[in-house]
Amino acid sequence: MVASFFVGNIITYTRRLKIWLVLGFACILIGAIMLSIMRRDYSTWVFSQLISISMIGQGLAFPTSSMALLAVSATEDMAVATSTQMLFRSLGSVMGVAVSSLVLQNALLGFLDRYVTGVDRAMVIREARKSVENIVKLADPYREQVIESYAAALRLTFWQGAATSAIAFLLVFWITLPRLTPTPIKPVAPPAD
Repeated sequence: MVASFFVGNIITYTRRLKIWLVLGFACILIGAIMLSIMRRDYSTWVFSQLISISMIGQGLAFPTSSMALLAVSATEDMAVATSTQMLFRSLGSVMGVAVSSLVLQNALLGFLDRYVTGVDRAMVIREARKSVENIVKLADPYREQVIESYAAALRLTFWQGAATSAIAFLLVFWITLPRLTPTPIKPVAPPAD
């Protein structure tokens, strides 16, 4: 929210769009990479700071993309352009969650198969896949193996997000956007008596 407010005021002052769009997507990419290389022993404060990098990027990029869309659209097309952007942003969110979930679940199965060993291996894998809450109930050697499996699956999922962010950054980097021009304010004539 702070980044959105900031970028709106800066764009009003500078009339430049592209630099804020590129900077926003760069922050999203850097944040995704930072989340990909995080370790389990980081504190909650460090996790929140790593997540905030991507959130700042979204705050910079999303309002700027909306303004850029309006800047390149004809007046009669603005309603259609805005609603289409909202549609694709919503579809992107749904697809992002779906693809990330697909990557996480498949990676988790592979990492559980790789890291969990012991006589109760099949039961532990089954319980770990049912619910994250079941991890606490596991015996000590299994609990650590399952936690390591989840950590590896999450890292892989974040790397998938970083790759997607890199593609978005490259696409945004090459687009050309106009510099906004100030609209002259016409004085309002006083009413005739």
